[in-house]
Amino acid sequence: MVQGVLFGIVLCVGFGWIVLSVTSLEFENRTIPDPSSYLYYSNPRTSSIQREYLILEIHPRTFFLCPKHFSIYAISQKLVLSQKLYQLPAGEQWGEKTQNVTVNDVLSNSVNPTACPTLNECLGYQGCLFKFGNEFCQQDPAASVRKVLNVNITCLYDESFFSQITDWKVEQAEWHERTKQLLSLYYKSRVEHGIRDYARTVINKLVLQEDDIFSFSCPKLGEAQEKGYMGECGSEAPDAEKTSEMLWNVLGRVSNAQCREEIQQVFCAYKYNSRGACFPPFLIDHKEKKKKLSFRSLPAHGVWVNKEIHQKLLTYSNHHLIPARLGFVLLIHQDIPAVMELLQLIYRPYYFYVIHVDVRATNVREELETKINMLALQSNNIRVLPKDRSFLTSWASYDIVRAQLEGFEELLRMGTWDFAINLSGADLPLRDVDDLAAALAQYRGLTFFPFYSWRNQNTNNNTKPLLESALHACEGYVYNVSYMAGEPLSENLLVFSSSQWGVFSRNFVQYLLQEEERSEQFNKHQFYLQTSPVPDESYLVTALVNSPFNKTLRMGGIRHFKRFSNTDIDNLCRHRNDADFCGQGPAVFEDQDIEELHIAAHRAFFARKFYTSFYHKTRMVAVKLVHQEYYSILNHFIDSSIIRKLAEVVIQKVMKENSTTLGQFVVLQDILNFRVFPFILPPSSCCLLPHQRGFRNTVQYKYWIDFQVANNDFSDTQAIRASVTSSFGVTKCFGDTGHLKFLFATTWTRDIPGDGKLGLDVSLPVPFGPAYVSVVWIQLYFYIEEDKDRCEGEASIQGTPLLFDDLNIADVQAKPLHLTLELIRSDGYVKCSQDRVVEWNNSTTVASNPEVENPKFDMLIFSTQLHCGLMEPGFWTLRVFKVYPQKLFLSCGNWRLLLFSLCLTFMETLLRTKIL
Repeated sequence: MVQGVLFGIVLCVGFGWIVLSVTSLEFENRTIPDPSSYLYYSNPRTSSIQREYLILEIHPRTFFLCPKHFSIYAISQKLVLSQKLYQLPAGEQWGEKTQNVTVNDVLSNSVNPTACPTLNECLGYQGCLFKFGNEFCQQDPAASVRKVLNVNITCLYDESFFSQITDWKVEQAEWHERTKQLLSLYYKSRVEHGIRDYARTVINKLVLQEDDIFSFSCPKLGEAQEKGYMGECGSEAPDAEKTSEMLWNVLGRVSNAQCREEIQQVFCAYKYNSRGACFPPFLIDHKEKKKKLSFRSLPAHGVWVNKEIHQKLLTYSNHHLIPARLGFVLLIHQDIPAVMELLQLIYRPYYFYVIHVDVRATNVREELETKINMLALQSNNIRVLPKDRSFLTSWASYDIVRAQLEGFEELLRMGTWDFAINLSGADLPLRDVDDLAAALAQYRGLTFFPFYSWRNQNTNNNTKPLLESALHACEGYVYNVSYMAGEPLSENLLVFSSSQWGVFSRNFVQYLLQEEERSEQFNKHQFYLQTSPVPDESYLVTALVNSPFNKTLRMGGIRHFKRFSNTDIDNLCRHRNDADFCGQGPAVFEDQDIEELHIAAHRAFFARKFYTSFYHKTRMVAVKLVHQEYYSILNHFIDSSIIRKLAEVVIQKVMKENSTTLGQFVVLQDILNFRVFPFILPPSSCCLLPHQRGFRNTVQYKYWIDFQVANNDFSDTQAIRASVTSSFGVTKCFGDTGHLKFLFATTWTRDIPGDGKLGLDVSLPVPFGPAYVSVVWIQLYFYIEEDKDRCEGEASIQGTPLLFDDLNIADVQAKPLHLTLELIRSDGYVKCSQDRVVEWNNSTTVASNPEVENPKFDMLIFSTQLHCGLMEPGFWTLRVFKVYPQKLFLSCGNWRLLLFSLCLTFMETLLRTKIL
C-alpha cells in the first residue's frame, strides 16, 4: 500500500538536536507534494479544489492551507497501515476506507468515527496548523505502529462554501468569520514525561485574522536603516506576496504581537543578509550613536570587583596548593526543595552564588528568596537575579545563554573568584565542593568543556538542513523563521559545538561580557550565533576559540552525564513542546544507575540529570556521597597509617632537598586533613586522547595532605600541605613512535550476574591492588597519534616500541601482532608467561575520533587476562614484548621504568610515590 513513504525524510543529528525535513512523498504510485508548495496567492479557475497531504508522526509539524478567498469545506482521511504489521479489530471502520467529514456533517451532528477526530476542528477556516500525533488525535488507532494519514482537504470558494450548507443550526456569523481566519491547534505533550494518556490531552485553539498574517512585508532596502536595521544589509527582500507565503505557517502559530514582530524582523534581516550580518532593530541599542548590542544580547555593565587579588595569587610559587575560588550560576525554573538541597550541598561562605529563575516562574522566585533569607547566612554571597534581569529559558533558545551571561555579570560584581561554574536545578554534586576547588587549583586561567567539535571545518560539504535554519525563540518556543546561506566560512569565524556545562576562567568571562573588547569578527556574527541551532551548545565555546584566550581551551569535564536520549516513550523525538526540530539530552538517573554513580564519584564532581523528587533513591545516594560517605568508603582502603607514612616521606624528602624549608620542624605531630581528587587533565599529554574519549581507566589522582609538624622539643608547631601524586600502579601512557599508546592493568574485580567476576574497568584512587588473587586484567590501547608533537620529550620505555607490521589505516589491515606477557616477582622470578595474538581488522578496530566526518578506524582496544595463580603481597611487574627476544618492549633492569607494577603492600606503594 505504501511505497517509499520514508524516502523524502532527511535525518540530521547534532550534539543536542535532530531535524526531520520532508520533501515530496510517493504514495500509491503517485507523488504527494511538499505542503509548502501549496500557495495562498493562487488563482484557481474553479470554485472547488482539493489539496492532498501525507501526514506522518515522525514529522509532526503540519499545516493545511486554502488559496485566498477559499475555505476548508471537507476533510477526508485514511489511516495508512501495512497489513503485515497491523490488523485492525473488527468494526473499526476508519481503517477500512476513506472517511469524509464536511461542514454539513458537523452542523448536523452526524460525524462518523475517524482515525483523527481533532482534524475536524479545521473545517471552515482559511488554514489550519497543528502538531500531528496520538495526543493530537486523542487516541491511538493503531497501537505500536507509526501513524500515517492520507488526507485530502476540499477548499471551496467563499460564496460556494455558504451555498453548500443546507442546515444552519448556529449563527452564520461565526462561520463567516472562520473563512477569514487561521486556526492553530496546540497542546502540551506529556508523553516525553512518561505519561501516555491520549484521551485527556487538552487541545487549545489560537485564532488569528487572515489579513494580519498574509499582509506582512519587509521594508524596502532603502528604508531598512530608517526602521532600525544595522550592520551589513545589502540585499533586497522578497515582495509582500512571496514573504507571506514563506512565513505564514510560523506567524500563524504565534499569539503574542511582540513575538510576531521579532520573528518578522529576524526574517527580514536574513533576507537583507543571508549570512546573518544584518542586525534586526530589537537587538540594537538605538540610544547609542554607533551599533551596540541591546540588552537582549548582552548584560548591562555594573561595577566589577577589582581582580588584583586573583592576579596576585598567580604569582605565588605554590598557588597550585591554594584552592581555587569558585563562583556558581544556577539556572532553575521549578522544584524549590531540590534547588535548596543543591544549594546547601555546595554552599560555602567563601564562594559566590547567583541564581537565575525563569522569568515566568514568579512564585518560584518569591519562595526561593524567602527560603534563602530563612537560612540567615552571614555572608552576602547568594543573589537571586531580579525579574527585570531574568529570561524565559526555554530549551534550545539563546535566552539560556543570555541567562548565563547575566549570571556571569553578577558574579563579577560580587567578588574575586577564579572559575565560574554553571549548574541546573537537575544537577547534584557527587563530591565535597572543596575537593573541586582543590582539583582546579593547578588550572587557573584555563576554561574547560567536557567535549567540543569544530562545526564548520568543512563548509563546502555541509548538507545538514538545520545548520541552514535561522531560528528565533519567543513565547517559550523556538521557531524556524527562515534559512541562511549556511555557516560562516572558517576563515571568518571558527564555529564550534560543545555542551554548555563547563568551567569558565575569570579572564574569559570578563572578555565575553565586554563588547568593545571582543573580536570584530565575533561581534559581527553575534546575530548569526543567536539564531543558529541550540545556541547554548555553540555560543560560549565559539566565543573562546575566536578570542585571545583560545589557547586556554581544554577538553575536560567535572560532570558525569547519563547516556543521551533522543526519544520519548512513544519512540518519537524529544522537545517537541519546545522547538520546530527534535532534540536530545541526558536521560535521568534511575535506581539501576546507583552503582554507576558510586564509580563516577571517583572522577566527577557533579552529575546530571536527577529526578527532583526529594526522596528519590538516586538523590539520596548523591547526598550521602557528599556527606563524607565517599571518604568513609575510601578509608577502608587508604587508612590513617598510610596517610601518616606519606606525610613522613614528605618531611624526609623536603629535608633532604632543602633543609631550610622546614627548619627544625621535623617531627610529624598530627594529620589535619586528607583529600583525594582526579586530575581534570591527564598529567601526561600522551594520555590525552584516551582521556578525551572518556575511558574511565585513564583517570589519575592526586592527594592533598594537611599535617602539623613540631620541632624537637615540641615547643612550636607549623601546618604543612603536601601535594602527592602516585602512579597508582595501573595506568601507563607512551609517547614513542610505537602503536601501543596506553596500558591499563588491575587486579581489582567487580561482580557480575551468575556469580562471576570481571576486571574493574575504572582506575581507583588507591595505589595498590588486592593480594592473594590469581588474575591480572589487562587492556592495551593501540592507535595512530596524529599530533606528533603531543608527547615529545615524554618517551618512557626502553627497547623497541611495539608496532603492527604492514599497517594500512585506509584498508584497516595489518599483520597480526604476536605478544608475550610475563608476570615477574620482585626477586626476578617469572611466575608465568603467556602468548597473545592481536589482530588489526574491521571487527577489532574503532574510530579514535568518531565525531568527525568520515572517521578513520585507527584505534584498537585489546582486552585480555593473565591467569598466574595466587600472588602474595609484594612488588610485581608486568612485561609485554614481541615474541622475538631481541625486540624487548621493556627492560626490567630499573624498577623506576617499569611498565606496570602491582604494588600489593603499602611499603612498595610509598617507594613509587612521587612528591610534588
